[in-house]
Amino acid sequence: MTLRSKALLGCLLLCSLALNIWNNDFPVGYHGDEPKKVRFTLSYEQDFHIPILMLQLARAGNLIFGFEDDQVVLLGRWVSAISGVIIVLFAFLLSRRVMSEGWSLAVATGVAVSPILVIHAHYMKEDMLFTACAMAALWCITRLIDHPNWKTAIPLGVTTGLAWSAHYKSALLVVIAVLIPLIISVPQKLKYYGYLIAAGLLGIYVFLNVNYPLLEAPEIFLEGVRHEGHHAATGHSISVSPIDHWFSFHMVHSVIPGLTPPVTALALIGILLVLVRWGESQDVDRLLLLFALFYYFIPEISPSKPPPDYARYILQIAPAMIYFAVRGMNLMSQMIESGFMRKGLILVLGLGMMVSLIDTLRLDYYMDWKKDTRQLAAEWLSRQTGNAYFEQYAAAQNDVRSIGDFSPLEIRASGYNFAVASDFRYERYFRGAKTEGQDEYIYQRHQRYEEWFSLPFVEIKPVYRSFAFSNPTVRIIDLRSLDSTEGKGS
Repeated sequence: MTLRSKALLGCLLLCSLALNIWNNDFPVGYHGDEPKKVRFTLSYEQDFHIPILMLQLARAGNLIFGFEDDQVVLLGRWVSAISGVIIVLFAFLLSRRVMSEGWSLAVATGVAVSPILVIHAHYMKEDMLFTACAMAALWCITRLIDHPNWKTAIPLGVTTGLAWSAHYKSALLVVIAVLIPLIISVPQKLKYYGYLIAAGLLGIYVFLNVNYPLLEAPEIFLEGVRHEGHHAATGHSISVSPIDHWFSFHMVHSVIPGLTPPVTALALIGILLVLVRWGESQDVDRLLLLFALFYYFIPEISPSKPPPDYARYILQIAPAMIYFAVRGMNLMSQMIESGFMRKGLILVLGLGMMVSLIDTLRLDYYMDWKKDTRQLAAEWLSRQTGNAYFEQYAAAQNDVRSIGDFSPLEIRASGYNFAVASDFRYERYFRGAKTEGQDEYIYQRHQRYEEWFSLPFVEIKPVYRSFAFSNPTVRIIDLRSLDSTEGKGS
């Protein structure tokens, strides 16, 4: 690797970190899962709905900083931000196995500026941490394929154990590793499987060390696994059938908004070229394609697609998709003799990444809590007379999970002048009401929200767009109108 490429990669990693931490000081309650993680970090408790690597890293950091309140969330967010940088690094290392330094830096650039990765790097949530561990494990797998020995098996065991400690869906890495010799030429298959087993045992050891509280309270761990398994099998809030969406739900609602349409189109072209040229494809092509297929279709097949942030369930395929976006242009450049046409391909790729960068900068800019729709709603309410009743995602602190649990008259009778709703909460009931087979409460809440929205309301929409857990559409419902209605009725 040349000194120039090292310098460019170093600058790229620093830029990635800067994007990942920009405006990451928003209130804890803006993300539905962060309050629990803050509580678990400070109290040294856990429910094992997710393995606890994120919590352990935040706790380790807090031994230095000593936060005793919600500020501890910043440590978790920094873990995600640094995970994003690690993803960029391993995207480069994997690409370098089959492409030049220039093309590999293009992959790293695409990963560094990708909206889905940058925005999720702002949350104390396991998705970025798992993706970083998975990318590291994939790189270690390629090294094990080349040289099956202890020097390659030990790093694979450590990275795999960390991936298992980050998220339960990391179990799919085992399936991928076992299937690799069926799609990739492995010169020493027996040695590969032997050292793979050794790496697996080391991974178990790492997992148990990170998640040692499960040894003290295995019933909590088993309940956590059962809870997540039940959600995966039956759905979360609403059940979304893959057949109803022709296996394209995540493509439409997660991949395209998360990668941007141009990069998604380039990625699909790259995947198609790899499939057409399958006999000439390289080990990384096949490995990342297998990884992307598994980690796209398993969440797609599962009826569990919890709103509002669908994208985090397929976030881990983003680096692979960006790799294929660049790889497709790389393969086409090899097939084209015209230097002018090759420059045209680079221009197309550059424009696609520019769209990603602009989208990321705008999303990042509006993650500033002062610009978030919930803060704008709070400012509007501060100029009114009377108090407000908030549901989840409508403010940093809420009064109830869903105002659909109550009628407008009930809330008004409790002395509130306004009720504040968020589409991060109510949108799922409107979506669920359009399909059959949902739990009855989905239809009931939809009808209740229809009742709520028949009242006068002020709607605050994002200046740019909602994404992940940022900038929902907020509706401030005026309950004072019920007083005049009651008067007319009497």
